[in-house]
Amino acid sequence: IKPYEELWAMYENVESCLNTWTQTGVSGLNSEEIRMTHKKLFSLATKLEKTFEKLPRIAKIAQNSAAKMKSFKPKIDVVRIMTTPGLKEDHKAKMAKRINPQGMSPGEDITNMNLDQLDGAEAHIAYLDEVADFANRQYQMENTLKEMKDTWKPINFETLEWKGVSHILTGETVE
Repeated sequence: IKPYEELWAMYENVESCLNTWTQTGVSGLNSEEIRMTHKKLFSLATKLEKTFEKLPRIAKIAQNSAAKMKSFKPKIDVVRIMTTPGLKEDHKAKMAKRINPQGMSPGEDITNMNLDQLDGAEAHIAYLDEVADFANRQYQMENTLKEMKDTWKPINFETLEWKGVSHILTGETVE
């Protein structure tokens, strides 16, 4: 009876997860968590498909679940890209212009849309990845610059007029 329980639990999980993943705004999703859950459910579905291969009607349930998970897999990259730290309005606007999602209002944040609304985004994955990579690098540089400014903030520089034309720093050397 255990394989049957596993089958029904897996089927329920697949349906529940797919519904949540496709109906929640992308910004509310965690791509790493989805990737791990997807991998676990897909492998369980294929395992159960083999377990019930002598019962084709029951095996079909596992097969259908595995097929749904397989068709969802490209959308995981869309979630990863749309939740990249550092995505700003200009990056999101570039993505929206390329994807051109149906029903998107001008000025609407593309990351608040759900995966059903972003249908077809997988076809533009290379471009989206490039924009997200640029946004991430920009974000890292901004954070590094902020850290540098914070480090130098408490340091006071004293200057003296030099030869009536310029200024020089006074005090001890900083190493």
